[in-house]
Amino acid sequence: MPGPRDIGREFLVGHRAHDPRWLARRWRGVARRAGLEMRAFASAGEHELFVLRSRRPPAGARRVYLSAGVHGDEPAGALALAEWAAADPAALRGLDLLIFPCLNPWGLENNVRLDARGRDLNRMFQSRAAPFPAWRRELGRRRFDIAISLHEDYDARGVYIYELGGNGAERLLEAAAGSIAPDPRRKIDDSVARGGVIRRRVMDRETFPLSGLPESVWLYFERCGWALTVETPSEFSLFDRVNAHAAVLSEALCE
Repeated sequence: MPGPRDIGREFLVGHRAHDPRWLARRWRGVARRAGLEMRAFASAGEHELFVLRSRRPPAGARRVYLSAGVHGDEPAGALALAEWAAADPAALRGLDLLIFPCLNPWGLENNVRLDARGRDLNRMFQSRAAPFPAWRRELGRRRFDIAISLHEDYDARGVYIYELGGNGAERLLEAAAGSIAPDPRRKIDDSVARGGVIRRRVMDRETFPLSGLPESVWLYFERCGWALTVETPSEFSLFDRVNAHAAVLSEALCE
């Protein structure tokens, strides 16, 4: 799998990070080479929402959930996930993958956080509104060893990670530091941060401070013992942000 600086600078020349159709074509190529199934599972206006899954994962393979593009004005995550997978598709065969490469294609195309209906999708993963029932059907009864959601933050001063369960975020930030250093703030989004890591002591739904559930929180409650939300600083170089996300993915999944 690629690490920092392994993804070529040439993709920045006329990059198509806000083109969900281009991303879908990129993923179709990855799916063919990696032996993944790719199909549309829902629609959002004129856009289709895609999911990819391992066809024949090896026995005992790590069960991995990956997603990006929940917020349309955070393009580095969606681009990084595609570029990371395309760099070494054969290595994906060793994982049991479920990938949602872009959950808000309308927002990505229009470079806005919300979807076409003005919703912040990352406060709705418990919702019965579309596309969430279709998303949950794709999960079925699957459980995951790790779930990683890629995001960005315009206030960030470096990379930071929300970590639920597990205890490996520091190692992932160290890997990303070849491109972007960890966020040095001691308080991020009203949460205590140490070296770029925010560990929320979430016990149950009733004590969670937001009215709607973000993706990683829902997954932690329902499907996964280790859920990570990775945030890169959206005012930094797109090249460095993509590489930082790719480094986190490689370090987390290529032990």
